[in-house]
Amino acid sequence: MIRAPPRLSPVPGVLTHACSKNNFRKVSFDTRRITDPRALRAISHPVRVALLELLAMDGPLTATQAGTRLDESPANCSFHLRTLARYGFVEEAEGGTGRQRPWQIVPQVTEVRGEEMGPAGQIATGALIDLIHQREADQAHTWRASRDRYPAAWREAAGELRGLVFLTATELAQLNRDIEHLLAGYAARADPARRPAGSLPVSMLLRTFPLRPPSDEPPAEQSPAREPGTP
Repeated sequence: MIRAPPRLSPVPGVLTHACSKNNFRKVSFDTRRITDPRALRAISHPVRVALLELLAMDGPLTATQAGTRLDESPANCSFHLRTLARYGFVEEAEGGTGRQRPWQIVPQVTEVRGEEMGPAGQIATGALIDLIHQREADQAHTWRASRDRYPAAWREAAGELRGLVFLTATELAQLNRDIEHLLAGYAARADPARRPAGSLPVSMLLRTFPLRPPSDEPPAEQSPAREPGTP
C-alpha cells in the first residue's frame, strides 16, 4: 500500500495504495511505514518497480529468470534485487546460490506519508508517485493495444470507471475504507496456491481527491421549499 502504492503495493510488495492493516490482518501482512528517503529512492526506479511487480505475480524467481522476462541482464537484475533486499522489500527464498538464488517479495503493506517527511522525503515521495502513475499509464496503453488478443469474457469484464460525486471529507474517507474492505477479500491470493483456476493478475488503480479546495465562505442558507402553485 502506498498512501501518498509493491506488486508495489506490497499486496505483497506492490506500489499502489492497497489496503489497510486492519483489512489485511487476517492474511498476516504487516504494515510498514517508510520514513527514510533512501528507502523511497531505492524503489523509485523503473527496473525495481518492474521486479517487484514480477515477483508479486510469479515469484520466487532468480535474477536470471527475472532478467529473461524483463529483457534485462541477469547481472543488472541481481544488482537491483540486492538493493531492494537492503531496504527490506525483497528477500532470499530457499534454494540456489549466486545468481541462481531465488528471490521473493516481503509480504507487507507499505505506507508512505510524504506530508510527515522532510523536504528530501517529500521529493522522493513525489518521484515515486510519478513513476507509479507513469507505469500505470503504460500498462493501460498496453492493455488497449492488446485487448483484442484476450478472450471475449476478459474484454467484457475489464473496464474503466470515472465519475464525479459530491462528498464530505468524512464520506470520502468511509468510501475509501469500504473499497479497501472489498479488495481485502482477495488479498490472500498473493499466495499462488490460493488463486483459482483461470485467474489473471489484474491492475486496479483508485484515486479519490477533491477537485477544488473548500470555500472559506459559510454555505448559503437554503430557502424553504414552496408548495406547488404558491406565489
